[in-house]
Amino acid sequence: MKKALNFGYDCLYRLAMWSAHHPKRVIAVSIALFLLSVAYTVAKLDFKTSRNDLVQQNEPVVQRFKEISEDFGRITNVIVVVEGNDLDRMKDFAVQLAKRLKQEPQYFGNIFYRLDTSSLEGKKLLFLSPKELEDLRDKLKDYNELIEELAFEPSLATILRYVNQKISEATVSHIVKGFLGQESDDKKKDGKKERDPVDLSFLRSLLTELKASLEPNYRFHSPWDTFFKASKRFSYDGFLVSDDERFLYITLEAKSQKKGFTKKKAPLDRLRAHIKELRAQSFADISAGVTGGVALATDEMSRAMTDTKIATIVAIIGITLLFIVVFRQVHNPFLVMVTLIMSLGWTFGWLTLTVGYLNILSVTFTPILLGLGVDFGIHILARFIEERERGLECIDSLHHSVAFTGKAVILGALTTAFAFFALMLARFRGIQELGFIVGCGVLFSLLATFTVLPALMSMMEKCLHSQNQKKRLAINLDFPFLTSMLRHYRIIEGATLIVTAFALFWIPRVHFDYNLLKLQARGTESVVWEEKIIGESGRSSWFAVTTADNIDELRLKHAAFEKLPAVRKVDSLADLLPEDQQRRIDLVHSIKPYVPDMDLGNIEPESVDLEELIDLLEKIKFKLRSDTKWDPAKKPSEQEIAATRKALLEALDTLKSAPQNENIRSKLRLFEKKLFEDFGSKFDLLRNNVDPPGPIRESDIPVQLLSRFKGKSGRYLIQIYSRKNIWEKENMEEFVRELRSVDPQVTGSPVVGYIAIRAMQKGYLEGSIYAFSVILLVLILSFRRPSHVLYAVTPLAITVIWTLGFMGLFDIPFNLANVIAMPLVLGIVVDDGIHITHRYLERDENPYLAVKGGIGRAISLTSWTTMIGFGSLMLARHYGIFTLGVLVTVSVGIAWFISLIGLPSMLVHINVARKKAYSGHN
Repeated sequence: MKKALNFGYDCLYRLAMWSAHHPKRVIAVSIALFLLSVAYTVAKLDFKTSRNDLVQQNEPVVQRFKEISEDFGRITNVIVVVEGNDLDRMKDFAVQLAKRLKQEPQYFGNIFYRLDTSSLEGKKLLFLSPKELEDLRDKLKDYNELIEELAFEPSLATILRYVNQKISEATVSHIVKGFLGQESDDKKKDGKKERDPVDLSFLRSLLTELKASLEPNYRFHSPWDTFFKASKRFSYDGFLVSDDERFLYITLEAKSQKKGFTKKKAPLDRLRAHIKELRAQSFADISAGVTGGVALATDEMSRAMTDTKIATIVAIIGITLLFIVVFRQVHNPFLVMVTLIMSLGWTFGWLTLTVGYLNILSVTFTPILLGLGVDFGIHILARFIEERERGLECIDSLHHSVAFTGKAVILGALTTAFAFFALMLARFRGIQELGFIVGCGVLFSLLATFTVLPALMSMMEKCLHSQNQKKRLAINLDFPFLTSMLRHYRIIEGATLIVTAFALFWIPRVHFDYNLLKLQARGTESVVWEEKIIGESGRSSWFAVTTADNIDELRLKHAAFEKLPAVRKVDSLADLLPEDQQRRIDLVHSIKPYVPDMDLGNIEPESVDLEELIDLLEKIKFKLRSDTKWDPAKKPSEQEIAATRKALLEALDTLKSAPQNENIRSKLRLFEKKLFEDFGSKFDLLRNNVDPPGPIRESDIPVQLLSRFKGKSGRYLIQIYSRKNIWEKENMEEFVRELRSVDPQVTGSPVVGYIAIRAMQKGYLEGSIYAFSVILLVLILSFRRPSHVLYAVTPLAITVIWTLGFMGLFDIPFNLANVIAMPLVLGIVVDDGIHITHRYLERDENPYLAVKGGIGRAISLTSWTTMIGFGSLMLARHYGIFTLGVLVTVSVGIAWFISLIGLPSMLVHINVARKKAYSGHN
């Protein structure tokens, strides 16, 4: 290893000196390679926005997800979420937006906002279970008289009068048949009177809606869903509406575009523009936004790219200005920056040729290389100026710089590169690719430092004509305060130990935040709407998927998934191909006699009589008092009576306390109108489906659903949604674990995400261990003596401890973006210890001379430029990138302090102890 390092150093030394003697050739070749690399990158570099691309592609869940996606078409779609207080307005918005989108087929495809259920006409009641059909039949039997009365006198008062009459009939003083029940009192079962309690749920639902209708921003919810039971399935004219009717959904495919670093960005921008224009024109009362897996991934990649571009520009400007201020020059700092940019161009060309794309992790490599690659040129430049100050000529100064400082530069570069290459041993594709790209970038920076920089410096020196000019541009390379501080080495060591102990106390508080949504910029539209539908409808755009080979297997799996506690909803064709259809057909036929052949679709309610409403509610309240005598067979539970009475009292209080003016009457009329429009549509649904022509067959299923849930292979798709917020680690683990208990082959975004998170966390841990192992191995082979290795590694060890303590103190968790900070810190910080140790050994193990001259300023400048490079990431709105910038900046700042003050203080202590031991021995 030692021979290999010496051979590598000898080759680079010769290359540097050759470049200094033939600068024009080197510059010409370098520029040509740079232009070729940039052109090739612009033409060929791709971007992958999905986190699935971070996982090893041979993972079974990833392969199965791809296979299912190919069979059933694109499963992860863009979701438009429409929110408003008026469902009809939301439907109009969806129709208008869909019309616009269909006019741009180059951007949008598979636009799905409304289900055409005409193929199921006449058979829709067969979707109700036998129990639901029996309940519906009994309910219609009891309410048949009310339905006929509403046909002639549609009003709230008619409903309340009927309810009041039925309650009266169910009390002890008026015992007769039926009170919202299904059978007479004298029917016996097993020799005993069968209990048939009153169902007050319809009255309670009606009263709740009545009260809500008088409040601002009222959104109508149908009380008839309680009355007609499961008729809600077809209540929305085929539109995709959330269970609470708060949201309406549109799903669509955003077609990939050839241009743009994210292929889906252009269609998403067009979609958002259409939404904005439509709202501005006619739908100011409607809110709408875009989310879904595609939108979340594209927005994150877009934000990360924007943040990285800004950070790169700021870093280049900041580093250049720092050079100019510190060196009080323009030309030499300019040469270092040109060298760095040249190496970045080569790196881009190489990664395009080898990897071919950037992902959400590797896209940040540019600021990383800006912080790392510039260090090599700084050390060479600082030593060059130091030698020029001693009066040496240009070539001789370059010779001394490369001959002495060059060794530490090469060792530091190789250690950093090997540390990043060690990340490739981690079993996580994202970190493997980042390790490869940054490792190669470090080597390209090293190559440029030993070719382009000597050539540029040689050419520049020829342009400087007088020695006076050179002296005027020279800088003071000493940090006098460093040597004075080292005289108080005991205080420094004590303070270092105290801070280290303090950091160790806070380290246990460091935790890992797995929520991917929290990584993105606050206010990102797709994140806002994803969190909104999770928080208010309990449903995420993420869902798991699996398949079944036939209908029987589909029904078994569908039922098994529905029973899982972690599952909220299961979608498949099992819902649309029910079992026991002949029994259901017979039950539907038994309902037909209780559905009058009347058209109630256009009934108009009568004007509201507020006083009559209040009077009827008072009468019902009197009958629901606690001491009312009920028929024991008809009496509801005490809890149901109490809940209904509470709803009634609240409705009465609202009616009585509201101003008796036209405003409240107008609100009641609007509520009554919606109530009877909804009643008419639900009654028509019954009337049109009480005589099914036969069972539901696969050919009856709407084409949109059949194409979505039946693949080209003939298999059937099952989509499973989590009951809890699936973005949280514990919920995701519980969800995946339960799903696998039913089907070990289940896949989909949550399952792939679960695998990715585990692989990412494990990969970074493995990567850190491998990187540290490689660093330690290189240091051992280079320095040989354990004490020298200890000197070099001390800044790194203390930096890691202090950084973790900083995270615990300020509650900065690791997340799936900033967890790369630890491998980065290992690769960055080790350089400082190497340079100090090399200079210490070069200056006869004198700790005071180890920080004198160019080394102190070089380490300071390399630390500050790295802090600028990573500190620029703190401008990012992407929270993950922001915290990455914070952690690395803090770590490098700590390493700077330890390298220039902490480590030399330790070396002073060692020297003092040696002198005492030597004196005592003599």
